[in-house]
Amino acid sequence: MMGNFNFYKSLSHYKSRKPKISGNYYTNINTVRRCAVVVGTNPWLEEVPKDVLKWKLALVDAYIDTTATSLKLKNISFIEKSEKSAIAFFLGMTFAQVFAQEFLEIRQLYHLDKKGDERFEVLSTGASPDLCGFNKYTNRAYLIEAKGATVITESSPNYFANERVKKGCEQLNSVSAVKFTHNNAIYKNQTLNKLVVATHPNSHNDLIHQIVDPTNEKENKLKINSDLMAFKYYYNIISLLENERIKSYESKYGEFIILEVKKYQFCIGILQDIYKLIKPYYDKFNSDKDKKILSFQGLYREIDEVLDKLEARMSEFNEESFLSIGIDGLIAFSKRKQN
Repeated sequence: MMGNFNFYKSLSHYKSRKPKISGNYYTNINTVRRCAVVVGTNPWLEEVPKDVLKWKLALVDAYIDTTATSLKLKNISFIEKSEKSAIAFFLGMTFAQVFAQEFLEIRQLYHLDKKGDERFEVLSTGASPDLCGFNKYTNRAYLIEAKGATVITESSPNYFANERVKKGCEQLNSVSAVKFTHNNAIYKNQTLNKLVVATHPNSHNDLIHQIVDPTNEKENKLKINSDLMAFKYYYNIISLLENERIKSYESKYGEFIILEVKKYQFCIGILQDIYKLIKPYYDKFNSDKDKKILSFQGLYREIDEVLDKLEARMSEFNEESFLSIGIDGLIAFSKRKQN
């Protein structure tokens, strides 16, 4: 399947419908499933039940057309307005993750939630966007505000609502700089990319991303704890694996630890080398009463080295419709090949 997008270099260009670039990227249903499982925050309180995994898979299967050549929405007319709002949020977050990995080549996209969160530090007051990531090859940081919609507007059927895009730009514009602790580098101006990723159906029911880059900035900075972020990124998948019967899956790209969801003839898992890195921290975190004293120092770099080796092995990888291996080291595949 193909994902389609329009990129606008400012909010004013979006409002005047003048994209700088229109393009597409290849994806498949298991990439969408994989990103749906990993995106967003986690409970940070207890182990994730398998029912949550099944719910996310059910949403993808219920509302994404797996038979189309491009990403399409389906079955939306069968649910009412409040249900559509929930699906819109889910689609916005999931496809921001898909776009970030498939097109922007961001390995891990971190969810920013300031309430009781030690992963990042706000150095001055202001709002923050949904997601943050880093591309080591371009040495750029990314802030992403994810938006989703399930219906089109009669007045502008092929575009996302201007007011919602404007609100996303305002959230992004509240941050002027990002500092990651793994390299102590500060990213701003030309090295900090800010994007509204607004996913919606067009008049043909094709899902499309409207990518808008805001231009204004305020004096709000974020300090990102890269090691803790990396741990929390993989926490949910490790939690799911811990609660189920797991097995090893070998491929020419590496060995993975997976679990099977038989109802969906679907498997999801993580590169074994990353599993071995995360598991001791996971066990200690869930046994310690004072979780704030647990140190994750060096974890980001260790994971990064593993992913470098994975990318080298995948240099000639041709993604098939039944298999998806992410640049974050997660794998998803169907037990039965799908078209």
